[in-house]
Amino acid sequence: MYPPLADSIGNELRLKHGREYLIEVVLNGMAGSIEVKGTTYTGLMPEFSSLSDNEIAATLNQVLTKFNAGELPKDFTPITAAEVHTKGARGGRSCEVKRLRFIAMAVVAVTLAIPVIAHADPPGELYMLNCWGCHRPNGEGIPGTAPPLKGAVDFLLVPGGREYLISVPGVALSPLSNEQAAEVMNWILKTFSKDRLPADFKPYSADEIGRARMTHLLDIKKARAALVTEMVAAKIRESEKQ
Repeated sequence: MYPPLADSIGNELRLKHGREYLIEVVLNGMAGSIEVKGTTYTGLMPEFSSLSDNEIAATLNQVLTKFNAGELPKDFTPITAAEVHTKGARGGRSCEVKRLRFIAMAVVAVTLAIPVIAHADPPGELYMLNCWGCHRPNGEGIPGTAPPLKGAVDFLLVPGGREYLISVPGVALSPLSNEQAAEVMNWILKTFSKDRLPADFKPYSADEIGRARMTHLLDIKKARAALVTEMVAAKIRESEKQ
């Protein structure tokens, strides 16, 4: 589960280094456990230094003014791109960022989505809040951290692939309900692989997600590698590195 964004980070701006703190959270990511409103959250978030100074400033300002307006100091001024560039340490020093470890994930999730949120359907919003942090806006993933989702449809074409997609931790252990997980999986496939989706594709159901959550993959990397090898043999993919 992820900490709440609403009414949770505005007060950081009242601290001496609060603004710098929020900027560094987005730039350098977090790891470990944090406590927010009496609840402990544990996890790992990659850095997002690939975002531009303007994107980081826009993201933080959106979250602060939309979800934390009641906590903002009366003299609050929007964070600027110049401030991000000056106060942020891209890949440099280690700032005390544990407090906002997972909040930052949700903060980054808003990036570039500001004009899209109002028009997003529920599954799209769930993807943005729960998956976007690692798998990125267009399902491109993060090399070495999160695999791309653009080619997820290929797994439907080999035996065991359909089951694999909903047995990975990101689905099986997510805070989403079975119904929500099914909606998001169907949205991912229809959004990122619309032109390659098999004509006989049967959408995932809540019951199917529930059954998958009762089993656990012992070796995720090995299972994925075996399925990709089958794809290459069947000429579904040209290389195992795809």
